[in-house]
Amino acid sequence: MMTRLADLRGHTAQLAAIRRMLGRQHPIHALLLVGPDGVGKTTLANAMAAARCCLQPTEDADACGACRSCHALLRGEHPDIQFVRREGQGIKIDMVRDATKRLRYDPVLGRAKVLVVEEADRLREEAGNALLKTLEEPPGNTLFLLVSSRPQLLLDTIRSRCQSLRLGPLGAADLEAILLAEGREPALVRLASSLADGSLTAARLRAEPSWRPVLERLVAFGLSFGSHVLGSEVDFVQELAALLAAAESEGEGGGAKSKGPSRDGLQWTVDALRALLRDALLVSAGVDPRTLPHAPWADGLRILADRAGTDGLARALDALDVRDASLVLNPQTSLALEHLLVELGTACEG
Repeated sequence: MMTRLADLRGHTAQLAAIRRMLGRQHPIHALLLVGPDGVGKTTLANAMAAARCCLQPTEDADACGACRSCHALLRGEHPDIQFVRREGQGIKIDMVRDATKRLRYDPVLGRAKVLVVEEADRLREEAGNALLKTLEEPPGNTLFLLVSSRPQLLLDTIRSRCQSLRLGPLGAADLEAILLAEGREPALVRLASSLADGSLTAARLRAEPSWRPVLERLVAFGLSFGSHVLGSEVDFVQELAALLAAAESEGEGGGAKSKGPSRDGLQWTVDALRALLRDALLVSAGVDPRTLPHAPWADGLRILADRAGTDGLARALDALDVRDASLVLNPQTSLALEHLLVELGTACEG
């Protein structure tokens, strides 16, 4: 499958910069794409590779989608574009040597040769030095695209030989548009996008049907803050842990086996509760709940907003912010979550 620059959502300024880079008479030879996980760095690198190799690029320096080079990409067998991906925990020297050796030859189909190094911060020291030798004396018509979420782990000499371009988190609207175009359920998409912290990877995961029971149960409990019976938190945490384990293992073919929320599950729970309380706070300030990510629970948001009031919801959000970092580090995740839920419920009591 081929990705074009025109297919991408978000990162408007970065896309404009890339088009300028590609449109120069002498395009850059090395670019380091950096940013948080899941914001589309590798997808952008793929689109840039397609544009650089295209035989008939568009006026705005994008791939045409119709030439021999683009057709080869569509078939997934382009001889001029190589990818280096980690095996196990790192990228080994032999992988880099094999890839750079092929760069000595002229392009077969495209206008240039492209080497994409995914998770470039996984380059082992000897592999990094091997890549550096080629970066210092790059073959003609060659583009190096390095992708990293931790560029500080790269050799300084590698970073100094690459132009850097930083990608930030994607907006919720962009995430929604991408997920809806993939045919996912609209109600789940909107909420998943609001909880993804700008990461398409996270949004896709939370938009999976296996996460719906987790979302529905968590929202139902959160909407009852200030009214549920003290002690019900224990049963809820046990139920939530099972739901989280089932959702997390869905893609791995495993079964639910966690006795308490995993650290990732606990962090996601905290983020989800924060998003719910923020929506309730907005409702208490007069915002129409039907315009918010939790719109399917509009009636519940109104009830919670009336019960807790602006002050109660603000206290609950403050408690979340204070406990956030220490909560995930607590070795007793179930107990830590139980205590937090009690505190949130108390804050929301009318």
